[in-house]
Amino acid sequence: MFPDQSELALVQKASIKAAWKKLQQLPAPSQAPDPASQAASSVSSWNEVQAPKLSAQTLAELKRAFFRDYPSEVLSPDTCPSGRLIAMAHGQVQKKDIAWIPWKYRLSHQRLEEVQMARPTKMAKTEHTSLHQLLWDDPPSIEVSNANMGYIGIRNMLELNATAYALVQGCHLGRIKAYNLKFLGLISTRLDSELGLRHVTVLEAQAADRMLWGIIADLTTDKGRIFTDIFCGFDSPLASAILANGGQVFR
Repeated sequence: MFPDQSELALVQKASIKAAWKKLQQLPAPSQAPDPASQAASSVSSWNEVQAPKLSAQTLAELKRAFFRDYPSEVLSPDTCPSGRLIAMAHGQVQKKDIAWIPWKYRLSHQRLEEVQMARPTKMAKTEHTSLHQLLWDDPPSIEVSNANMGYIGIRNMLELNATAYALVQGCHLGRIKAYNLKFLGLISTRLDSELGLRHVTVLEAQAADRMLWGIIADLTTDKGRIFTDIFCGFDSPLASAILANGGQVFR
C-alpha cells in the first residue's frame, strides 16, 4: 500500500502493526475460500457496512417483478430509489432483519447522481490519517434538518422507501403506501391556534418514523413480509391475528 514507508507517521505504522498482529491471532479457516467466489464478492460489493451492492442483473430482475406486480407504477429517475437504497432494503429482507433506514440515505437515482457530482473528490492522504479512515466509504447522503426540508421532502423520502421495499418483495406496495398516507396525514394536521400547539418539526417526524419502524420490525413475520395493516383499521388481518392470540389492539 505504501512503497515509501518514510511517508507514514509513527502512529500510522503502529496502527498497521497492531491490525496485522490481531489478524494473525484469528483462527485459521477450515477450508480455503474459492478464488472465483472471492473475486465475485469483491466485484459485487462496495466498501461499506450498509449492504452489499446488487448487480445490474439482480436490479433488472427486481424491476421486472415489480412491473409485473404493479403494472400501473412508473419508475423514473426521480421516483426510482437509488441502487444503495434498494441494496439496503434487499439486505434486510434477505437477512429477515428489518430495520429503519435513515432518511438521509433515502435518495432517488437522480438525486444520488446530483449528490455524487456535488461531493468533492476524495484524495487518499496518508498524513495524519488513520487506517480505518482510508478504508471507510461514506455513502452519499443528504442533510435532514428543520431548516432545509418540508412536507414535500418528507413525502418523497417516504415514497422512495416504500418503492424500495416493494422492489425487493419486502412488502405490498399498497400497504406501505397506506402507512405513508396515515403518517403524512398526522404530521400535516392543521391545529387551531387557540390550542397553543405547534406543528411537528422535520426532526420530530423523523424520530416518529424511526420508532414506528421499530414496531414494524417487531411485527415482521417469519417469511420476512412486512405488514403495516395495523394502521388500516380494526378489522385488518394483523389486528385480527393479534386478537386471536389474546392481544389488544386500538379500536
